Amino acid sequence: MRRKTGNSNKALLLLAVLLLILGITVVFLYVNTRTDEIAALRSEQHYIPVLFSVHKGDEHLFSELFIYHPLTGKGAFFDIPGELGMMIPSLKRIDRIETIFDPDHPDEFRNAVAKMTAIDIPYHIIVSYEDLEGVVDLMGGVDLFIANPVEYMENDQIVLLPSGSVRLDGAKAALYGTYHDPDESDIERINRRQRLAQAFFGRMGEEASLLMEGSAEKLLHKRISTNLNRRAFSSYLESLTLFDADRVVFQRILGTIRNVDGKELLFPHYEGKVVREAVEQTLVSIASEEILSNEELTLSLEILNGTSRNGLAGRTSTVFKGFGYEVVGIGNAPETEVEKSYVVDHTGDITKAQRVANLIRCKDVRSASETSLASTTDSDVLIDVTIVLGKDFDGRYCKEE
Repeated sequence: MRRKTGNSNKALLLLAVLLLILGITVVFLYVNTRTDEIAALRSEQHYIPVLFSVHKGDEHLFSELFIYHPLTGKGAFFDIPGELGMMIPSLKRIDRIETIFDPDHPDEFRNAVAKMTAIDIPYHIIVSYEDLEGVVDLMGGVDLFIANPVEYMENDQIVLLPSGSVRLDGAKAALYGTYHDPDESDIERINRRQRLAQAFFGRMGEEASLLMEGSAEKLLHKRISTNLNRRAFSSYLESLTLFDADRVVFQRILGTIRNVDGKELLFPHYEGKVVREAVEQTLVSIASEEILSNEELTLSLEILNGTSRNGLAGRTSTVFKGFGYEVVGIGNAPETEVEKSYVVDHTGDITKAQRVANLIRCKDVRSASETSLASTTDSDVLIDVTIVLGKDFDGRYCKEE
């Protein structure tokens, strides 16, 4: 009986050792899998989405969704407006998305952005206004182009920013991205935020070797809040060394402002469908070496209504603006009984017009020499592409018979 007891104890001990080894192995594999998430995405030639947010205390200043493809070095920034209106499940009401922004618990906010864009956004990088200053200074400043000098008073403080290509220190960079000028348009304000984010991530790539070592690494991790652990964050910094900050796509969300319970909320056009399509198109673009550049996105478009439906051209302009295009002309076509929609190229590069046509699934793309179409837009305005909407256009796409 005693021998059996001894054998049983040995067996239990052996089983315990085996279970311990198995547990350690599982933990080791889990930790390595977690720490190598960015490396895994890079090896799979997958894009990396990171939600970048800046705050001052509990106040949400701005957020940019940065989607970066390490294989091509291309990236895109989607501005996430704080006034974006949506149903907030935790609040059980429709409200501004920034109402659920919490720098210490950002998951709900990040998941809301993911739902709107219809892509998984597993990572975030959050900095306070003061820490943004500190990180920029740690990197030796950021390079920005400021078209016109800035000089005005805000909260009894004089805002002074030089014009031209300049390297801004932390204090000026943070100010550049967050100051509020009542005479400035929303587009100009969004452009500043996106340019700062572009410069910030570009500089991180340039200074990656510095930021991954010694005291600089420790200081960086004190300044930022991220759910990337140190190993994954270092892998992310390493991937940013290939980031081509000069060829970036900027996108913003367009919609209708409505007053809900005394608050002004921005509701995306077509219930967010245009936003999701813009994200989908951008993912394809940044995965390709032939990325859709800002130069192509800023093609000047003219939209003409070739039907008897009132306001069709104006409504359609919101679709193209949602993709980042510049619409310089809206009007009626010479004919009001156009059966099939068509797109006309005026640049000599018909591939650009083809990209525009693809957004509304229009298959008829022509060069200017193939049509006698007369423009209704001011002759002083340069037009790159004209879209003529026909009866086959349902407000979003050209229908096939």
